[in-house]
Amino acid sequence: MKSEDELDREIRNHLDLEAEERRAAGANDDEARYAARRRFGNIASVKEAVRATRRWARFDTLGQDLRYAVRGLVRTPAFTLTAILSLALGIGANLTVFTLVNALLLRTLPVADPSRLVQVSVTNAGKTRQTFSYPTIRAFATQPTELTGLCGFALGESFEIGEMGSNRKATGTWMTGDCYRVLGVPFAAGRGFAPEDDRPEGGASGLVAVVSNDYWRRELEGREDVIGASIVIEGNTVRVVGVTARGFDGPNVGRTADITMPVSAMLRIRPGGPPILSPGSNWLRLFARLQPDVPREQAAARVNVAWTRIIDEVVDPSGQMGMRGARVILNSGGTGWSELRTQFTRPLLVLVVIVAMVLLLACANLASLLLARASARQREFAVRLAMGAGRARLMRQVLTESFLLATIGGAVAVGFARFSSDALVSALGAGRSRPIALNVQPDGAVLAAALAIVLTTSVLFGLAPAIRGTAIEGSSVLYDSARPNGRRRGRFASILVSVQTALSLVLVVGATLFAQTLRNLTRVEFRISPRRSDAGVGRDSAIGARHGATIGARPGNGRRARRLTRSDGSERFGKLAGEGRRMDSVGDSRRRSGDGRCRRRDHYGWAIVFRRLRHFDARRPGIFSR
Repeated sequence: MKSEDELDREIRNHLDLEAEERRAAGANDDEARYAARRRFGNIASVKEAVRATRRWARFDTLGQDLRYAVRGLVRTPAFTLTAILSLALGIGANLTVFTLVNALLLRTLPVADPSRLVQVSVTNAGKTRQTFSYPTIRAFATQPTELTGLCGFALGESFEIGEMGSNRKATGTWMTGDCYRVLGVPFAAGRGFAPEDDRPEGGASGLVAVVSNDYWRRELEGREDVIGASIVIEGNTVRVVGVTARGFDGPNVGRTADITMPVSAMLRIRPGGPPILSPGSNWLRLFARLQPDVPREQAAARVNVAWTRIIDEVVDPSGQMGMRGARVILNSGGTGWSELRTQFTRPLLVLVVIVAMVLLLACANLASLLLARASARQREFAVRLAMGAGRARLMRQVLTESFLLATIGGAVAVGFARFSSDALVSALGAGRSRPIALNVQPDGAVLAAALAIVLTTSVLFGLAPAIRGTAIEGSSVLYDSARPNGRRRGRFASILVSVQTALSLVLVVGATLFAQTLRNLTRVEFRISPRRSDAGVGRDSAIGARHGATIGARPGNGRRARRLTRSDGSERFGKLAGEGRRMDSVGDSRRRSGDGRCRRRDHYGWAIVFRRLRHFDARRPGIFSR
């Protein structure tokens, strides 16, 4: 492979030999050199042809294009800064939303072989139930199925650490005894629960608990002797048997569990509570692990056969008829479970569309700038064409500049997305009793998405200027004659302006509506309208009184019961039927003018009241379960 110096020396020797032959034929020196150059042809084209035969010719050419692109961008700092900031905003917004989508919907749990995990649910008469009672799960575990184990877990809990009244809180959850083995959770120290630990009196070590890696480092100071150490939970001494590996916060995505305890330990931790471990109390989500090489459909068929035996064993005879037609469904569980998916999947998909349009608008803006830049560089392109460069090489040069701009903008966007993702998660969790804890650290999927967006955007805003800017005739430009394709380029620029205007209008309208929706969602008040009428007190009054009495019987809800019902049951419910009283859908709808009348009201049907009461969560007084 010849170096550049060797190539230049060989070309000079060839020209000297040719000129010497011309002089021998009687030509003078100037004529001989001119005839030799004319016969040899374009030196730049010959060099390009020789370079193309080299093994690493493409990389050499790419290096030259990159160096030339860097010099060109440095010479125009205003254009470069504008382009990078526009791309950083568009790509950063897309990466921010994709990071949330990845963390909430796509990322698998950090466990062994998450593809074998399934979530168990039951459907009956078109209604799906995802919760099971503790006795049902224990009966399930004894049936012969294609499952290697079952894991029942609760959604969330709050433990009081230390002696009663210490006011030190820790988030937590309850799990069945075989959960950690079924999930395949890695441990930084110690072990998970054993089946014998899931008993009211505990196992051989008494009451046991597993702590998360973050809680171990934050509250237990990363002690190496933490295994076997004792902590006091709700006034009970509990022994730590394991510390999970970093990154695993539980199967409930978006919620952290600092401390996990066996389900049966609830009888010791919360004595005198509701009979939540009874067969009729369905409150545990259920995960299972498939046996190797067993398809999900085959496992579901075997599980449905076992379900009939479980009904006979667990369900009360009076309720068996309604459960006979139920069917067990096994859904993919590798990404865990989260109630946040029901709330935020649709808003996130709307955000995906909005930020994609922002990126398209940024690409259209940048394409316009690059078209103007290509028009200003037409004389440069004409000179390079005259010196032997091909149009494909010029297009590759323009695309290289576009790729360089997109790469720098993407690098800035990754840093922007890292901080904006945390801010967006904090905003979504504002005002909640338990904060949202999503892992928004960039992983391979996020970086792959960033690379794909960079490549796509570089083509979107760079291809049109590369085609239009190099479609010139070198001689006409060099001699300042009329430029061809001027009308076509103007038409294309007009199309770009139209696209920018349309996208801007859609974005403004969509962003306004979306912002109003978010504002409404943050100000929802599930309260009954204070307006009353005198009609419709009959049967609905009794229903209201019964629901009010039920709520009032639960600890801490006396004030809620007094707010919901009078002595005659007509305060909030009894008079709803007559005029179809409604719930306020947004907080600002309760604002009133000076005469006490509502200026604007958005209403729900009064049946929502009873639906909300039906989903009242007894384990979290004062909070509706959904």
